[in-house]
Amino acid sequence: MSWNMIIMSRKELNRIAIIEKLLERKISQIKAAKLLNLSTRQTRRLLRNYSKDKEKWILHKARWKPSNRRIDKKKESFIVGLMKQKEFYDYGPTLFMELLETDYNIKISKERVRYKMIEHNLRIPSSRKRRMYRKLRKRRSYEWDLIQFDWSYHLRLEERNWWEELCLLLAIDDATGKITKAKFWINEWKQDVYNFWKEYVRAKGVPKNIYLDKFSTYKSNHPYATYEKDLATRFDKAMSRLWCKLIFANSPEWKWRVERAFWTLQDRLIKAMRKEWITNIKEANEYIETIFITEYNKKFRVKARKKEDLHEELTKKEESCLEWIFSSCYHRSIRKDYTVSYMNKTYQLLESNNWIYPKLTVEIIVQPNGKLRIERNNKVIEFKEINYDVIRLKNASKILWKKQWEMKKKQQLLAEKKTWIIKRKTS
Repeated sequence: MSWNMIIMSRKELNRIAIIEKLLERKISQIKAAKLLNLSTRQTRRLLRNYSKDKEKWILHKARWKPSNRRIDKKKESFIVGLMKQKEFYDYGPTLFMELLETDYNIKISKERVRYKMIEHNLRIPSSRKRRMYRKLRKRRSYEWDLIQFDWSYHLRLEERNWWEELCLLLAIDDATGKITKAKFWINEWKQDVYNFWKEYVRAKGVPKNIYLDKFSTYKSNHPYATYEKDLATRFDKAMSRLWCKLIFANSPEWKWRVERAFWTLQDRLIKAMRKEWITNIKEANEYIETIFITEYNKKFRVKARKKEDLHEELTKKEESCLEWIFSSCYHRSIRKDYTVSYMNKTYQLLESNNWIYPKLTVEIIVQPNGKLRIERNNKVIEFKEINYDVIRLKNASKILWKKQWEMKKKQQLLAEKKTWIIKRKTS
């Protein structure tokens, strides 16, 4: 016996059942048309053709035939050949699709590219992992209301910079997803962060809030830091003086927009800089500021729900004090002689500061160029540099001279006594 199997979908089986009921006159044409979601004319056509070819007519005629949307074999071999080139070894499906469209004028879907990569062992399909449930946080309504800030180390310039890792400092607007500022540094030292925000504030103004992680530059990780205001970091104090609030994320998922941007930049920015043959940090920073940020924002920027801009421009006073606001700070206590020491140097606090007293802690603020300032609760304290060792030597010499003078006086008195005793004996 020979069996001819016809594989059908659930939809096709339902169609056969409705048409058979129509043939047996169990239902009317109008009801059958409603069940099939077709017009009465189309149901009559189905009925007529079904009575001729039975079940075979229900099947689509293009089944088991090659697709009309298939790629030409020559074009397919050209695409696979491009994929296998060394230049595009680390390109993902989306970026490779864009490359084919812009550079080679070949339009192909992202999924088709992905399947071809997997087929030729150029991509390993990722397995899905069970993850912790997290609820999506809505974007802020206003532009510049919340700026997400973070840093990332990566081999950005590859072999062109001796495979050295560079640190990218990145600020992204939460409402629109656009890059507001990006800059390369060798590391994320506190002075680099100060310089980044100094440039940002001067160019664009002060944002309302900054969303960042709990790195020691931004937040004191002492267990009582949340309750004790004096344990705030210098960066926190600097931003509070500019009326900007810092919000600290408990995990990377909380600030996922900036994390997702790094993922995109580690893919796109590296290839873009490779294409331009950028070899050092200076060239990379120029390329990011002039070309890359505008291209990125055109592609990935989203419209904010409300049009208002919450950035605040700096006042003249803030602009003049900006260098002091973003400077290193050290705490010292005032001695009994109203002096303060820093880096083996002694500074005498002047009499005009009548509101200070010994054992009081003051802040010594130092700029990168070496300029120095002494403050207490944002009040400037007047001072002058003194050579403490010379003063101590002078004091020591005075004491020695006094002792010597006293010794001489004693010797004179003794001599006088001796002469008086001799005279008395002779008399």
